[in-house]
Amino acid sequence: MKAPNKEIPLLYLFVYKTLVEKFGMCNRIIPRKKILEVWRRSIHNVPRKYDYYILQEMCEYGLIEKISIQEFQLFGFDCNKKLSMNEKLKFLDSLTTKEVELIEKMAPKKFKLLGGDANKKLKKINDFFLW
Repeated sequence: MKAPNKEIPLLYLFVYKTLVEKFGMCNRIIPRKKILEVWRRSIHNVPRKYDYYILQEMCEYGLIEKISIQEFQLFGFDCNKKLSMNEKLKFLDSLTTKEVELIEKMAPKKFKLLGGDANKKLKKINDFFLW
C-alpha cells in the first residue's frame, strides 16, 4: 500500500470521481469491466496491456479494493475526503472568478484547463501527456 502522504495522480482521481458519479457515494461492488469502461471513456489511447497495472495502482491508492479477479469494491463513502486530499488541487478552491479569468488570459490558448467542461480539459491533458 502506498504511503498516506503520497498524492494520488490526477488521472486516477478523475476516473474515481467519474465512478462515484456513476455508481453513487456508497461502497459497492462493481465489475472490472465497468471500471475499465469508465477509464477508456475518460482516458483515450491507453493500451489494454496496462489494464492490470491501472487497477493495481488504483487499489494501492485506496480508491478501489480487489475482491476477486472480476470484482472490485468502490469506496464511495469517503470520496469527498479522497478528492480533496490532493495538494495540487487545493489552490483552485481559494481562487476567485477574477483570478481564474486572469489565469485563463495568461495561459497559452492550447493549454487552457480551468474553463470549459471536464471532457475538454481531459482531452487537452491527454493530448499533452499521452500519445
